[in-house]
Amino acid sequence: MLKKKNTSVHIYNEQEVDEMILLIRDSFIPAFVVFEKTLRSKLEEVKNDWE
Repeated sequence: MLKKKNTSVHIYNEQEVDEMILLIRDSFIPAFVVFEKTLRSKLEEVKNDWE
């Protein structure tokens, strides 16, 4: 993801921009959704341990 971020800063070709948008939509967003679910689950575990 970091490599793509560094590349995206210097993209001026419309086709490359479109490819980056698809990559974000199809790969990065789903990865962050999974990450969010994992964090929420871990937070619930910690909350339950404190009760």
